[in-house]
Amino acid sequence: MGSEKDKLLLERELLALGGLLHDIGKPVERAISEERNSEWEKWRCTEEEKNKFGYSHACVGYKFYEDKLKVILKEILGEEELSLIEAAFYHHNPKGFKGEPKEAALIHRFADFFVSGERLSTDDISEESYHRLQKRLRPVFELLSIGRKVDPSELGKYFYPLEVLELTEDSPAKDWEELLFPREETENEADKGSYGALLKKFLEKGIKKIKENPYAGDISGL
Repeated sequence: MGSEKDKLLLERELLALGGLLHDIGKPVERAISEERNSEWEKWRCTEEEKNKFGYSHACVGYKFYEDKLKVILKEILGEEELSLIEAAFYHHNPKGFKGEPKEAALIHRFADFFVSGERLSTDDISEESYHRLQKRLRPVFELLSIGRKVDPSELGKYFYPLEVLELTEDSPAKDWEELLFPREETENEADKGSYGALLKKFLEKGIKKIKENPYAGDISGL
């Protein structure tokens, strides 16, 4: 039996993992919209399911997690521990979360609120809009300026490529720079990638890497 300190540390790690997964439904939704892959249709949500989570992307994210990731996590975590991760998918509707502790969903709601304050106003497109699924997701790091003053009109001109982030300790500095820092491009140039292609690569290679991770028996290794 671990100490109380160990328990609190694990809870923090599980909440953090949930935070990383909380919006995974957004790229998955876009991939489904692009590819029309019959195998992915099972992650779509009915109106009733959507209402439980508050928004469709949260519901889609939970279904994807339950189908592809929970089966791996169940090997090292119990139901109470998994509940801390799953609370993240209720960040738009904490009242819909039936697990314990109830406060976990509220933590994710507040965290999402503070992070979403960094988004551009032009990204505020209706959840129900078809055009929302055609709009590229913008990581917050594309919208930051570090160490220099920037004219507001320049914000939003830098993009990450829609590519798999594959780096190792042996990767040359140039590769690190190209993948870790956004590039100045037009939005049309930045849209050349595909969420469908990214999801396919994750399902083909990413899941396998997680299973083969030598630290997979330790939640902090994931």
